[in-house]
Amino acid sequence: RIFIQLVQPGIGTDVNRRLATRSDVNSANWDLVVHLASNRLVVTSRCESTFEETVEIVHESLIISWGRLGNWMQVNAEFRLWQEQIRAAIRTWQNSNLDEGALLRGKPLVDAEYWQQQRRDELSEGERSFIEVSLKIRDCEFLQHQQRRKLTILGLCAGLGLALILAGVAWWQSQNSAISEIKAISASAETLLTSNRRFDALLETLKASNKIKEMPGSLAFYKFQEKAAIEKGVDSLLQEAVYHKAAVNSVVFSPDGQTIATASSDNTVKLWSLKGKKIKSLIGHKAAVKSVVFSPDGQTIASASDDNTVKLWNRNGKEIRTLSGHKDWIWNVSFSPDGNTIATASKDSTVKLWTLEGKQIKTLNGFGYSFTSVSFSPDGQMLATASKDRTVKLWQLKGKELQIAIGCAIIYSIILMC
Repeated sequence: RIFIQLVQPGIGTDVNRRLATRSDVNSANWDLVVHLASNRLVVTSRCESTFEETVEIVHESLIISWGRLGNWMQVNAEFRLWQEQIRAAIRTWQNSNLDEGALLRGKPLVDAEYWQQQRRDELSEGERSFIEVSLKIRDCEFLQHQQRRKLTILGLCAGLGLALILAGVAWWQSQNSAISEIKAISASAETLLTSNRRFDALLETLKASNKIKEMPGSLAFYKFQEKAAIEKGVDSLLQEAVYHKAAVNSVVFSPDGQTIATASSDNTVKLWSLKGKKIKSLIGHKAAVKSVVFSPDGQTIASASDDNTVKLWNRNGKEIRTLSGHKDWIWNVSFSPDGNTIATASKDSTVKLWTLEGKQIKTLNGFGYSFTSVSFSPDGQMLATASKDRTVKLWQLKGKELQIAIGCAIIYSIILMC
C-alpha cells in the first residue's frame, strides 16, 4: 500500500516516482515509512508550504528493476489511475472555492462510490470527505427532484381535476338545457292536445322523442322516464286516430247500426261511432284478431284470435270470459239467431258450439281440413261451414251432416266442359 502510492501510474512502461504525503500512505503506516527510509529505500521530507511530511522512492531505478513492485502496480493499476483522477478533481474543487458544481456527479460519482466501498482504508481522509460531500449533494438533489416531481404531479392533478369539474359543469348545463327543451316541447304538445290540435300535438311529441334519442347513455334513468311519458302520449294520440296499428281483418255493424267493430292484427278490437270517433279498445288477445261479431241483441261482442281463443265482451269493453278449447287459430266466430249459441271455426279442423257461459256443446270434425268460416241459418236450425277442402258443409245443430256443396273451382271446370 505504501509503495504503490509512491509510483505515478502511466501508459505501458511509462511510470515515474511520485511524492506522496503522509495522509496518502495513511498515517497509521508512517512508522513503516520511517523504517524503509532507514534502509535507504525511500526518502522522507516535509513540504515547505504546508509543513506536511512527505515520502518518495529513493530512485526511479527501483521502480524499473524491482519486479515485485512492478507486479503490485499491474494489479492495482485501475485503482491507482482512478485515484489520481479523483485527486485532480479534488484540486479543481479546492481551487474553485469548494463550488458544488465541481463535485462528482453521474458516472464519476458511481465509480467513486464503488472504490470507496472496495478500498476505503487506502483512501486519504480528504478523498473520503470529497466523495461523501458529493454523495450528500447527490442525495439532496434527488430529494429536491422528487419533491419537484411530486409538486408537478399535484399541480397536474389539481389542474386536471379543475378541468374535469369545469367540463362536468358544462356537460350538466348542456344536459339541463336539453331536458328543459324536451319538457318545453312536451308542454307544447299537451297545450296543442288540449286545444284539440291533435296532429300538431303528435308532431311535437315525436320531436321530443327524437331529442330523447340524442341524450347520452349516462342519463339512462331520465331517458327511460321521459321516453315512457312520450310513448304514453303517442299511444294516447294514436288511439284517437281512426286506424289500427296493423291490418284490419274483420269489420261488422252492431244490430242497431250505430256502432262499428273492427278486428285487427294489432291484437285489438276497436269500437267506433258512425262519425269515425273511437269509442273503445278491447285489449286482451295475445295474437292477431281474425273475426269479430255482435250478438243479436247487440249487448255482447265475440272476437276470434290466432291465440286459439274466443273472448266475449260487453258493450263497455269489459271482458266477460274466454272460450278455450281449440288447438290452433280461430278463423271465424258466429252467434245463433237467438243469441244463446256461439259457433267457432278453427285451423285445427274443427267447428265448436258453445253456450254463452263458455261450455262446449258440440265439436264438428273436418277430418284434416281447416274450417275458415261458419254461419247459422236464419231459423237457427242449421249451420253452414266453409273449409280448406274446397267445400261448404251444412249441419244440423245436433251435428249431423246434411249435404256438401261442391267447391267453386270444380263448378267452374264443369261450366267450361259444357
